[in-house]
Amino acid sequence: RCLAFALVWICQLRDGFWMIRSQYTVYVILGFMALPILNMLFGQYAPVYDRPKVIRGFASLMLSAGLFYLSLDDEHDPYRMFHGLSQVAVGE
Repeated sequence: RCLAFALVWICQLRDGFWMIRSQYTVYVILGFMALPILNMLFGQYAPVYDRPKVIRGFASLMLSAGLFYLSLDDEHDPYRMFHGLSQVAVGE
């Protein structure tokens, strides 16, 4: 988790924190998204998961995505409150 955070942070610095040129950040995110998929495809066993936790995690992800979408409008969110709340929601 710390490695993913550090790499995304470094790539966001390299991209200049702009969504227009976020190529390096996208590479890191896609790479870390591919890891569990590759593990499930080429692993020896199916992953064990707790269904209620998966449902709560998905709900938290959807809440975070909605808050992030609201944060893209600088006119209605000048202090980036929705952006911070989206990070809190996905971190739960």
